[in-house]
Amino acid sequence: MPEGRITERVRRQFEDLANEILRAGAAGFGEISIHHLAHMPAHPYESVPADHPLFLLLADIAGRHEGVRSEP
Repeated sequence: MPEGRITERVRRQFEDLANEILRAGAAGFGEISIHHLAHMPAHPYESVPADHPLFLLLADIAGRHEGVRSEP
């Protein structure tokens, strides 16, 4: 989503979903890159600014939950 279109509602929904994923047992968020270089024709090139508000929010969420997960 373009940076200028990040409303408070979108931000809140994003954070709620990220927290839901963590509560469901995820250890964190991985496979995330600001540049995805496609090495296969069926995979598109993707790019996101490293300082995109949702990227920064996800880093904050992950930081708040670091070390919180308990082992089963």
